[in-house]
Amino acid sequence: MDEGLERLEDLLAEFNPFDVLKIERRETQHSALLAWLLDPRGSHGLRDYFLRRFLSEAAAKAQEEGVGSVTPLDVDGWDLGGIEVATERHNIDILLTDEGDEFFCIIENKIGAGEHSNQLARYLRIAESEYEGLVPFPIFLTPDGIEPESAGDAGRYVPLGYEKVADLIDRTLRTRGSSISTSVSGFLEQYARTLRRHVMTDADNIDELALQIYNKHRAAIDLIIKARPALEAQGWDVLDSAIAQYEPLLQGDGNSKWYHRFYAPELEGIPEIRGGTDGRQRAGCCCSRSSTTQGLSPWYWVPGLRRRAGGCTTSPRQTTGFPGSPCAGPRNLVPHSTPCTAGRCWGRKVRLSPTTSEAGNRSRTRSQPFSTATTGGW
Repeated sequence: MDEGLERLEDLLAEFNPFDVLKIERRETQHSALLAWLLDPRGSHGLRDYFLRRFLSEAAAKAQEEGVGSVTPLDVDGWDLGGIEVATERHNIDILLTDEGDEFFCIIENKIGAGEHSNQLARYLRIAESEYEGLVPFPIFLTPDGIEPESAGDAGRYVPLGYEKVADLIDRTLRTRGSSISTSVSGFLEQYARTLRRHVMTDADNIDELALQIYNKHRAAIDLIIKARPALEAQGWDVLDSAIAQYEPLLQGDGNSKWYHRFYAPELEGIPEIRGGTDGRQRAGCCCSRSSTTQGLSPWYWVPGLRRRAGGCTTSPRQTTGFPGSPCAGPRNLVPHSTPCTAGRCWGRKVRLSPTTSEAGNRSRTRSQPFSTATTGGW
């Protein structure tokens, strides 16, 4: 197996809570986590260990770039006992203020979005006005440590890359891992992995690795993508074969790339569950291709039923829902133990279980067992 492909499969197989929650590149979540680490009173138990070393790294970078006046020696002399850490104050991602040590630190965090509306200069101007007399220490934090776009901002903001954050977390775990809880150390280890997998330009960055594999095997991958419709069609053969096996009890009722429909002719004798007086809507079943489960999802319709207080009704209802979908306007019908007063609902009274949105109904209906009845039109 290709070494890069094997590495990619290993990375994708790893459990990571940030991947599960789909927050691996959300700036607000990264800002909240970093603010937690920078807070000496945070539940991580590190006190000011991470804060002091983060500020020292930024001060060293400031000296290297000739930006600002804060030095690593200044940071070493700070007490940091009275520091306050806030997120989204004045729309600033992270704001550190310490009147005792006479400084404030703006951290503008950029992962997916770029700069806009002269925000860096505006944030600094607001902070300097509110915290007059404190030394400004603004930081521009990005995946690759690039400088701000404006020359004026570049002359004031310290450019810092997420590589420093990931390395600092690794160093913290090496030197302080035994003094913090296993849950915190495990969490920080997963976060450092997330930074390298999704934020930094690193050998373990999943997007970069996938692009390298594609460029190396472009022809083969393009051929696989081209063959995908044929692979997807294989599931329909099994379904069509099963329908044919039970003819004439079951009859096909139209197919497409995304769904196959079938019905039981015996149901045609029950006028109350037909979709209208002309009988053009019939009760029946449909299997649609699911993009989430990578398989076929069954649906069941009784188009003549609609929601009414007190249970079911035999009046046809207006179909609403997803334009162009064979499964328009789904509503869940759940069996109820009370006998049906109309006498035509499979010997049981049925009631509708509405959800808050059509999208919610669609997802919920697909998760129901095959015996669940759903109203809608063909």
